[in-house]
Formats: sequence, C-alpha cells, structure tokens
Amino acid sequence: DRRSMMYTLRRPYAASPADVSTQRAAVAFIGRNPRVKAAAQYHLIPHLAGRPFIVRLDRALEADVVALQLNGGTWPEGRPAWRRRVKELWATGRFHVAFCRDQTVVLRRGSAASVPCPAWEGLVESREDAPFNAAVP
Repeated sequence: DRRSMMYTLRRPYAASPADVSTQRAAVAFIGRNPRVKAAAQYHLIPHLAGRPFIVRLDRALEADVVALQLNGGTWPEGRPAWRRRVKELWATGRFHVAFCRDQTVVLRRGSAASVPCPAWEGLVESREDAPFNAAVP
C-alpha cells in the first residue's frame, strides 16, 4: 500500500463491525460439531478453522454447510465469478437457506424450507451481468 494503514478507517479485507457481529452469529449457528463439513468464503474460513473439514467455495458441493458474506470479498475470484459460483451451487437444489442475518447467509445441505432472506433472494434473482448491489431494501 502507498498509504499507511494508520490513515485508513478500514482495510478493504476487513469486515465492518456490523458484519463481524453477523459472522459470529453464523459461526455460532453452524456450531462446533466436528462431523459437519463446512465451506466458506476465504475471510470466514479462519472463524471455522477448528473443524476437521473446512474448504473454500470451489469445493462447496462437498460441504454440509456453506457460510457466505454476500457483501464480503470474493478472493481469489472477482464478483462476477463468485456470483456465478454461488448461483450454480444454489441451482443444484441440494441446499437451503438455514441462517440469514443482514448480508450473512448459511446454506445447509438438505431439502428443508429456506428461511426468508431478502439479501439472498436478491442475489439469486439478479441477472449475471448486472452490477452487484449489496444493499438490502
């Protein structure tokens, strides 16, 4: 960085305080059962790292739960590729929305009914080429 970290309010890879709160709630929702296989976006992986099986989104089909921060970073892919990946995962019909708070979503394997989640519904219903809008109405 050309700018000192002392002069920026928040690094681009750091979550806002509100997002940190919802991320913690999602991790608590997922629980500590070591048999549950988890997939997550890269910045959520450390929060779930005590598990025997935790992978990035490119291996999400192997997981029982998938933790997502819809307005979070998408490394190593850009936003369009990330959006395509989560839409393809959803299109398999193997997951439902089990947890939703603001922009934090946990998908769980199974055919149970999804909890209402405006942020997730907005993402899934958006066109691939449309710009991503993380704002919740």
